[in-house]
Amino acid sequence: MNALRKPQARPKLGEEVARSLRDALMAGAYPHGNRMGVEELAEQLQVSTMPVREALITLANEGLLEVLPRRGFRVANIGLQDIEDVFKVHAFLAGLLAERAAQLITAEELTELKRLEAQIDEWSSSAGFTQEIEEANFQFHRIINKAADSKRLEWFLRAATRFVPRRFYEAVPGWIEETVGQHPTIMTALETRDAEEAKRLMELHVTDAGLLVISHLESEGWTRNLQAS
Repeated sequence: MNALRKPQARPKLGEEVARSLRDALMAGAYPHGNRMGVEELAEQLQVSTMPVREALITLANEGLLEVLPRRGFRVANIGLQDIEDVFKVHAFLAGLLAERAAQLITAEELTELKRLEAQIDEWSSSAGFTQEIEEANFQFHRIINKAADSKRLEWFLRAATRFVPRRFYEAVPGWIEETVGQHPTIMTALETRDAEEAKRLMELHVTDAGLLVISHLESEGWTRNLQAS
């Protein structure tokens, strides 16, 4: 797992802008109905208008923005039901990947999972390591997903999880405790090659995380079918 990796191609600027705006939208930075002007956003993000326009078109295709004929874009209705639906899909796909990973995961990958979990345990006992825990958690799940050796399922999972920013979880009360508490049983299922149990535990893990996110968004003023403005 520590072997040198080839450098990855840098994402296109339009993709970076789309990711940044997507994270901001899902965090509630832009309320429902807010106009998303290309020039204003380009100035805020200190980029040219072209990548901003590309990003807004991408987000409109994802349903996060509405296209206003001859007037640009505005923030679409985003409610708790939308987030619940995302986590239902996320849980289902993550469960399938864990099920396959239990049959294919290597000893080296299991060792890396244990190392990450030990690091998460250490950080969780001290204050100020929330971002580090979130990154380690991302790597933990990435190893499991890669071990499943299913590029198509991974693609669908990425499409679902992009609607919940990676750095969003650190603001959710109870998330660290839930992560620390449930990883060990998932690892046990993987170690014992219990595919059915790995699937069940991973679905539960993601579902519980979703419930925490929903509760947090409700406390921030989100409603069932419409993001509060």
